[in-house]
Amino acid sequence: MPFSIFKGEKSLSDLVFRLFDIKGPSAQSEVQQASDALLRANPQLKDLSKIPVGTLIAIPATTPPVRSDQLASGPELIQLLAQQNVQAMFENFAQRLSEVEATVTSRLKSGIAQLQASKVSAAVKELTEQGTRFENEGPDGELDLDPVKTLQPILDASQARLQALGQIRESLVSLNTGRASQPAETTKDKK
Repeated sequence: MPFSIFKGEKSLSDLVFRLFDIKGPSAQSEVQQASDALLRANPQLKDLSKIPVGTLIAIPATTPPVRSDQLASGPELIQLLAQQNVQAMFENFAQRLSEVEATVTSRLKSGIAQLQASKVSAAVKELTEQGTRFENEGPDGELDLDPVKTLQPILDASQARLQALGQIRESLVSLNTGRASQPAETTKDKK
């Protein structure tokens, strides 16, 4: 199956006119047939606004002949597939890491709430009065029970990791879209 590259068309008919040389009295029905065939082979084309420039488009055999300058070449095809695989793996990794970070954040906040409960404070006070020593005692023997001060750096690090993921995602998108050639012609340009 041949492939082409999405170049940011705003409508399916713009994409069809770029890919295929459709003219003549039956053009309207050929455009519709080509659009239907492309949608069956590429369901993501239902919403072009969500497709990144540079995405591969499968061209089914049931379409009119593709313009030769619109076909993805071997090396170009391999590079695009590799970029899309890297992007997909990163998205899976980022999704999983986000889930882990959300779980950690939720548990930390729950822990903070539990540590701030009056029963915990009373138990710690009773233990210190009995002579129990804790790691986070200050030089004066006072116990620092402020869980926010203790746990906030962990929450901040979690947020920093999520921001770094966002920057990596932007870089990957930039890498993928940087390969895109000129903006797509619209049907108005064709007329």
